[in-house]
Amino acid sequence: MVGVFGSALLLLALSLPGVIIIRRVTSELTALEEWTYGLPLGAVIGSLAILLLAVLAAKLSLLIVLLVGAVSLGLAIGFWPWQDILAWFREPQSPAAQANSASGESTTLFRQLLASFGPLSLVILAAFSLRWLLLWLTVLRYGPTGLVANQVNIWGDWSLHLGDVTAFVYGDNFPPQNTRYNGTPLAYHYLTSITSAAMVKLGMDPAGALVLHSLVFSLIILFGLYAFCLRLTNNRDSAGVATALFLLGGSLGWLLTASKINSTHQFWQTLRQEPWNLADQERAGFIWQNTFFALIEPQRGYLYGLPLFLLVITLLYLGSQNHQRKYFILAGLIAGTLPFAHTSTLVALALIVPFIALLFLTNLRIWVRNWTWFFALWIVLAVPQLYLQQGGQRGETSAIRWQIGWLITSTHDSWPWLWLKNLGWFCPLLLLALVTRKLLSRPATRLLWAFMPTFVICNLIVFRPWDWDNTKFFFYWFLGTVILVATLLVKLWQEQQLLAGKVILGLLVGSMTLSGLLVNYQQLAGLDSNVLLTNDELRVAELVREQTPPHAVFAVSFQHNHPISVMAGRSVVMSYQGWLFAFGINYAERERDLRAIYALAPNTSALLDKYAIDYLVIGPGEQREFKPDIAAFRSRYPAVITTDTYTIFQVR
Repeated sequence: MVGVFGSALLLLALSLPGVIIIRRVTSELTALEEWTYGLPLGAVIGSLAILLLAVLAAKLSLLIVLLVGAVSLGLAIGFWPWQDILAWFREPQSPAAQANSASGESTTLFRQLLASFGPLSLVILAAFSLRWLLLWLTVLRYGPTGLVANQVNIWGDWSLHLGDVTAFVYGDNFPPQNTRYNGTPLAYHYLTSITSAAMVKLGMDPAGALVLHSLVFSLIILFGLYAFCLRLTNNRDSAGVATALFLLGGSLGWLLTASKINSTHQFWQTLRQEPWNLADQERAGFIWQNTFFALIEPQRGYLYGLPLFLLVITLLYLGSQNHQRKYFILAGLIAGTLPFAHTSTLVALALIVPFIALLFLTNLRIWVRNWTWFFALWIVLAVPQLYLQQGGQRGETSAIRWQIGWLITSTHDSWPWLWLKNLGWFCPLLLLALVTRKLLSRPATRLLWAFMPTFVICNLIVFRPWDWDNTKFFFYWFLGTVILVATLLVKLWQEQQLLAGKVILGLLVGSMTLSGLLVNYQQLAGLDSNVLLTNDELRVAELVREQTPPHAVFAVSFQHNHPISVMAGRSVVMSYQGWLFAFGINYAERERDLRAIYALAPNTSALLDKYAIDYLVIGPGEQREFKPDIAAFRSRYPAVITTDTYTIFQVR
C-alpha cells in the first residue's frame, strides 16, 4: 500500500509541471485541455529527467526517483499560479476562454469546467471511467496458476513492457540496450517503462506498476479525447459521441458472431462461451480491430503519445488562426519529446502536420516564419534522439516500401471491399460528412481534412516490417473520421422528426460499435484469460534476480513470455522472433547459433564466447523448441538453479 501511495504521488509530482507550462504559455486552452494535455506532458519531461540521470549513474536508484519527484513537486508548488485558484470560483473568464468553452456563458473557470460537459457526454464519460476502472482492476493479476492476463493483447504485448521495466529495475539496463537481443540498442519507445520502473523503485510490484500507470493515463486519455473533440465540434453531444465511437468503433466482425448464433440457434450460450474470436476475425479479413483493445491498452506508448499528439495539433490549430509564434515554438518543443515517448505518434504527426500547414496557408511571410520555428525545433530535438535510439542504424525504417492496397494480398479482398467490411457505415458517413456544408467551423473542417491524406498514404506505403503496423497511423486518421461522423450523426438526430429516422440512426451507431462492445464483454466476463507466467516461472525469475549478476546474459527459447526476459530483468541472446522482425532485426544467424548451442554442437564453446553467454536455461519452452539432451548438459555444466520445471546451467 505504501508503494501504491508513493507511486501515485510520484505520478502527480512528475505531471503537475506540464500543467504549469501550458498555463504559462497560453490562456486559450480550456481547463479540461490544460489538465488532460498538461499532465502527460509533465510525466514525459519528468521521465526523461529520470532517464538522463539513470544513464549518467548507469543504474536507476531510489535516490534518483526521489530527487526528480521532489524537484518536480517543488517546481509545481513554486511556479503554481496560486492567485488563479480563486479564479476557479469568483473571477470572470477571459474573452478567449469564453469563446472556447462549450456554451460561451460561463462566468468562472470552475463553471467553465462544468460547462464542458452536457448530460449525454457526462453519461458517456462516466460509463467509460467505470469501465476502465473495472478493466484495469482485472486485466493483470496474480492467481492460483500464476500471473494471468485477462485480455489476449495484454498477454501478447505486456511481456515486452514488463521485460523493459524489470530490466531497468533489476538489470541496471542503462544506457538502455535491447535485452531481448543482447548487444544491440533498445530501438523502441520505452519512456512509459521508465515511469513504471520508477514506481517499482518506490515499492510496487512490476505488474502492479504497469496497471496503476495505465489506469491513470487511460482516464486522462479519455477526457483528453473528449476535450479535443469538443474544441473542434463546439458541441458537447458531438464530442461525447465522437469519443464513444473512437473507443468502441470496430469492424463489421460482429457479423461472424451473429452468423454463429444463427447457425447454432444458441444466442446466450454463444455469448457466454465465445462472443469474439480474434483468430476467426483475422481469417475472415476483419483486420480493423477496436482501437482501445488493439492499440491503447496493450501498446503503452499511446499513454504518452496520444495526449501529446492532441496537444501539438491543438497548439498548431490555435497558432494557425491567431498567428502567434509561441504556439508553434511550444508545439515544436513538445513534438521533439516523442522519439522516446512514442515513435508511432511521431510518424503520424509527420504524415498529418504538413497538410495542416498547407491548408492554413494565408499570409505567406507570417506562415513561413511560424512554421519554420515549429519544424526546426522538432527536427533539431527529434533527430539526435532517433539516432541514439536506433544506434545509428535504420532499423525498422529500412522496411519502408510500396504496398498498394495495404493488406489486400493477405486478405484476398478487393480494396473497396476490404475497407467497407472493416469500417462499415463509417465509410459512407465519412464521405457524406466531408461534403456537408457548414457541418463544422471552417478552421475545424480544414484541420480534419488534413487527417484524410494519411488514409491514402497508408494504403500505398507500408512503414514497418509488419504491414499490419500501418494501423498505428490509420489510428489517427480514424480520430479525425469519428469527429466528422459523430458531428453528422448528431446533426441528423437533431433534425430528424420521425421516430423511424431516429431508430435508423441508432441502429447505425450500434453497427459501428457492436464489435467493440463484444470485445469489452468478452474481457469483462473473463473469457479471454491467458496465463502470462506460471507460479514456477515467477519463482525462477525471483531466483535469477537473487543469484545472478544484473548484466548476466542468458540463452533461452523464443517464447515471448519467458520468465528470464519478462520478470527477471536479464538479457537474453534472442527472444520472440515476431518482435525482432517488427524491430527490423535480421536474426537468422543468431537463431542458427542458438540452436547449435542447445544441440551441443562441436563449436558450442566458441558460440558461448561469441555471445558472452553466462547461463543457459532448460525449461518447458526450451524442451519444445530445441529438445536438448539435459543429461549431457548436466555432465558438462553445473546446474545453479533448479525448480519443478526449470534447470539453469552456468556455462561461463
